[in-house]
Amino acid sequence: METPSLLHGHQSKVPTDRRSMKLKIFQRFHHNQLDMEMQKRLLAVMGGAEVPEEWKGAIPGISYRLGPGFNEEHQGWKVRLVVNNFLDDRESNNVIGIIRGEVEPDRFVVLSNHRDAWGYGAVDPSSGTCAMMESARILGSLVRAGWRPRRSIVFASWAAEEHGIMGSNEWVYDKIHKLMNRAVAVINTDICVSGDILNPSASPSLKSVFVEAIKSVPSTKDSSKSYYEFLKEYYENGETPVDNIEDKLKYLDPDLIMHPLHTLLESHHCITILT
Repeated sequence: METPSLLHGHQSKVPTDRRSMKLKIFQRFHHNQLDMEMQKRLLAVMGGAEVPEEWKGAIPGISYRLGPGFNEEHQGWKVRLVVNNFLDDRESNNVIGIIRGEVEPDRFVVLSNHRDAWGYGAVDPSSGTCAMMESARILGSLVRAGWRPRRSIVFASWAAEEHGIMGSNEWVYDKIHKLMNRAVAVINTDICVSGDILNPSASPSLKSVFVEAIKSVPSTKDSSKSYYEFLKEYYENGETPVDNIEDKLKYLDPDLIMHPLHTLLESHHCITILT
């Protein structure tokens, strides 16, 4: 798979990994977005058993079913889909901001998120973008007051993530030698808000650091407790109780670990987290 590269630069090759293997498989299938009305017409005539309750969507008047094929009244139906697309070259830019470190300015902590979305992007990615922008605003005000971080902080707003993680790919490949030698950590805030219970995924090296960090964060449910205390009680009283919060901290999805920036940092015993 080739991705667009820097102006007058090289065409980067994405290494063969699970993601590119999946792309090769899914290239055999047609994939196109349908509007709500068209989805409703197709779902209304689906056959098979009903889906589990937690799988059901919110389209009114629909009995969600697993398939395959259509119901008894519509056996033998075929769907003819006419898609009118055009290919075009578009430019999309990463936006990078840097707070220069005071002690080790040539070492980097990267705080990142993409800004493009399918649809309006209220959760993915805008909830994470809000957190990143607010972090940049607060740290910027501290810099103006005379504070400097020990290491340099890089704020990265990635372009064209939904079209193949292109923006972050290109940035990493362009700076791979510097990142391999001097990057310390990457914190990617793609989806920050998707419910009222924290559900983080992280590399193994971050688990203990994360647990220690939430001991200093007040609970959003009860300000007299830390978020660690709240989560501990929540998990102890859940359907499948656990004693150790670290057991509920998920590892990064293997496909995300294959992302070059995560792989790069993981291979050098640095911290990575996706919230």
